[in-house]
Amino acid sequence: MASKIIPIAVSPSFDFLRRPLPSLDFRRSLFKPPLDSPFCGIYRTNGEICRTDDILVCQRKMNYHPGANVRHQRDRNQHLLKAVCDGTVVITREHCEVNPKNEWMYAQYAYRDFENIYKLTFNVIPRRMSNTFKLISEE
Repeated sequence: MASKIIPIAVSPSFDFLRRPLPSLDFRRSLFKPPLDSPFCGIYRTNGEICRTDDILVCQRKMNYHPGANVRHQRDRNQHLLKAVCDGTVVITREHCEVNPKNEWMYAQYAYRDFENIYKLTFNVIPRRMSNTFKLISEE
């Protein structure tokens, strides 16, 4: 039994020539990043005041490391450094202790000497607690 060959121009499934093009707004939004992903860069610099869970840095590689009162969070191949408490941001250059047995750290720093790695570290100095109190009642 001979199979029937239908030319492309006559086939009903190839009707894309008569279909209108998608709107310009739709085509532009295909190449935009998602709205809920943060931009990569430094959000808070040295001496700025930050709140709890504020993003200090968003980065693709570990150029900046977390220090005191700063936590590391990974989100969609981005490394976020977030503040643990309210306070002032202090950026320092510190010696980094890298574990070469950790495969992720080895992939990040394989091209370097593991003993002499100095990185910028983000620290948050907590704000002082208030020493003034209002006496409500004395029993």
